[in-house]
Amino acid sequence: MIERLRRAFPELEERPSQFTGGPALWLGRREIVHTHGDELEVRITRREASRRDHEGFWQRTRGSDWVVLSAADDELAVELVRVAIDANRGAPQM
Repeated sequence: MIERLRRAFPELEERPSQFTGGPALWLGRREIVHTHGDELEVRITRREASRRDHEGFWQRTRGSDWVVLSAADDELAVELVRVAIDANRGAPQM
């Protein structure tokens, strides 16, 4: 899944996750996608998460920037990665 998303979004760079050590996608110095087994986590930001109906995904914890979805849901993954890119473009870099 990570490789398919990287090909779909060439502005993202694949590097190890700062959280899991596995493959992740980064926008500049900000990690925005990684996997946990059969789940994909996408950093759409708290603001974006609060604006959405959460159909097909859930927020990792209340107030978290991260949402979780099935890694098998390609269409939703692409949609949420687009949101994550837009939402994180102007975010402070770590």
